[in-house]
Amino acid sequence: MTDKDVIDGIYKFFNTGSVVYIKPRQKHHLDSWRWRARGKSAVNIYFKIYNYLSARRKGKIDEVLKKYCEDANGREKYKKLERVLNGVV
Repeated sequence: MTDKDVIDGIYKFFNTGSVVYIKPRQKHHLDSWRWRARGKSAVNIYFKIYNYLSARRKGKIDEVLKKYCEDANGREKYKKLERVLNGVV
């Protein structure tokens, strides 16, 4: 995004992640910034925004979270998340 104030607002709202400056690739491009959250922070954000998304985007998040649980299958802290995704709460 080229509006740094918007990226900073998202960063402050979720209070997690990182903001990175991306230099222009060509002369006519503007400066841009990226906000990124990973791991457990990203999962927490998914749960905060889930109810506001369309069915298609909810499906994509479900896919990502299922893959996340499969990758973290051996760790106990993700067992509850896995039960939620499988509807066994």
